[in-house]
Amino acid sequence: MMGNSSSSAGKVPYLNSKSIDDSLESILGNMKDKPSSHRTAVYKENICSVRLLNVKSVCLNRELLTELKQCRDLSHPNICSVIGACLEPPQFFLLTEYCPKGSLQDILKNGSIKLHWSFKFSLMLDIVKGMDYLHRSPLRSHGHLSSSNCVVDSRFVLKVTDHGLSLLRRPPGQDEEGWSKKHWTSLLWRAPELLRDSMPSSGTQKGDVYSFGIIVQEVVYRRGPFHIPNNNLEARDIVERVKAGVCVGGGGSPLRPHTDRAECPEGVEALMGACWSERPSDRPDFSSLRVTVKRLCPSW
Repeated sequence: MMGNSSSSAGKVPYLNSKSIDDSLESILGNMKDKPSSHRTAVYKENICSVRLLNVKSVCLNRELLTELKQCRDLSHPNICSVIGACLEPPQFFLLTEYCPKGSLQDILKNGSIKLHWSFKFSLMLDIVKGMDYLHRSPLRSHGHLSSSNCVVDSRFVLKVTDHGLSLLRRPPGQDEEGWSKKHWTSLLWRAPELLRDSMPSSGTQKGDVYSFGIIVQEVVYRRGPFHIPNNNLEARDIVERVKAGVCVGGGGSPLRPHTDRAECPEGVEALMGACWSERPSDRPDFSSLRVTVKRLCPSW
């Protein structure tokens, strides 16, 4: 059943472990070797996605409760719904809408799934519509938008997930030398100005636009984030060069992913370039990107 931690939290949904139909031990056992987009539980007879939180304790203060309510109140076809949260030991997690096709990253890696240009544009537009709504909401920004936190439902509608609640999602503190390859890879979507300076906990709107540009490159070429042909740069090398604002050979424009006009319409190439602008003020907003993506697809 639903619980609350204070009288002010009556409208804020969070769960204790007893409210999950399966036992907590069973849920965690079933999730052990599954990617985050495929961890599931049953709540009120509905299959939900389980997002584990890398925290040891949670302080249910007014700020967190307010943000929980803001996340729960979001309602848009391209935003993954937050159903509730278990914020009690031994395991902390969020329950969100289940999207059985997995993440966009999963789909792009699956060579058996054919992506025609109409489908690629549909995926791009879904992200843009979801992010435009999110930027107009009280949350204001996402902060870590990537292909792994865009999920796809049974009708191939893409939904943005892992938004809000940045204090619950934050990885444990560690200096750069201790960062794993996985963490460096996660920074490939981060805007240069947010690599250089301390990033706000929920990122920035212009930073989200940069991240979207990286995702577009993934969708177009299906070769992973920040693909650059004929080089042996590791994720850390790329991140350091983006942070420094230099290209591979030194001089010239800041390092950005590869584009190839032979595989990509000129308008899409221009869209990516605008999203990757070194100066945040030169990047478009999602409202204008929505118009641009619709214009680029000939079937709309």
